[in-house]
Amino acid sequence: MSEENILSDVAMLVSLKITTCHFEKTDTDASDEFCANKKADSQSAKVVKKLFGGNQALKDLIKIAGRARNDSKKLTLPYRTGQDLLSVQMYEKHGELMNDYNDQFLLAKTVFIQDYKTEMQVQRAKQGKLWKESDYPHVDAVDDAFTFNLLYEPIADCQSFDKMGLGKLVSDATNILNNRITDAVMKMFKDVEKYLGNFALRCKEYKPKTEDSKAQHVFKNTLISNLSDLVDNLPLMNITNNKEINDLCVDIKHLLKGLDLETLREDDTIREQASKQAQSILEKMQGYGA
Repeated sequence: MSEENILSDVAMLVSLKITTCHFEKTDTDASDEFCANKKADSQSAKVVKKLFGGNQALKDLIKIAGRARNDSKKLTLPYRTGQDLLSVQMYEKHGELMNDYNDQFLLAKTVFIQDYKTEMQVQRAKQGKLWKESDYPHVDAVDDAFTFNLLYEPIADCQSFDKMGLGKLVSDATNILNNRITDAVMKMFKDVEKYLGNFALRCKEYKPKTEDSKAQHVFKNTLISNLSDLVDNLPLMNITNNKEINDLCVDIKHLLKGLDLETLREDDTIREQASKQAQSILEKMQGYGA
């Protein structure tokens, strides 16, 4: 596949920038008082106030932001600080997911701002003498503290730069891009190796509960779904059309076909077969990505 195809046909750049505020503030007076009461140096400890401790809308905002960032990373390849590579095939799925997170984020933000002044009085009762009205920014400033910005950009076509006589720039940029793509492909293999290795180990070591003992080496309900999600996404993220990655996903989908958590936990034979099959795939992966 040519660099031109990589740059203009199969991938784009995506940047997701989400800002949040935890609304925490160090109280220097309370910190000094605490240290004095404990006969400690004033630099030994500090009192950090949670200005909206327990507020559900604020919790939701922080949680939604974290999930959006994590899920965006799962669907993209690392490129450079602030930007990731997104496969054209993954664009629709990524866009729908991020739009959903944006809607959730805006809803939680609206609730938080609407209840801002009321919640200040709730916190006043909670904090007692620690409460200070000056700790709280004006409600109009809160809006800027929570932002959700998503931007998709095309990658510059190398041919355009070449026509401008910038051959060395094109060569250098292409080498950097190829190195980053190589690193991204290797990350794919590492992710598969991690999740598949965990699957094989859990299936091998798991011991169901008996009358005399609890279940040992238990596995989470996400054991299958994490691996399944990964191999569903990888072919769409495979911007180099790496055959080893595509074949690997086919093998793992075959492994997972018809498996469910209840069967894995209750059927020793199926669990043993699944572990051996997963280990076989892992052994075949040893030559991958070389």
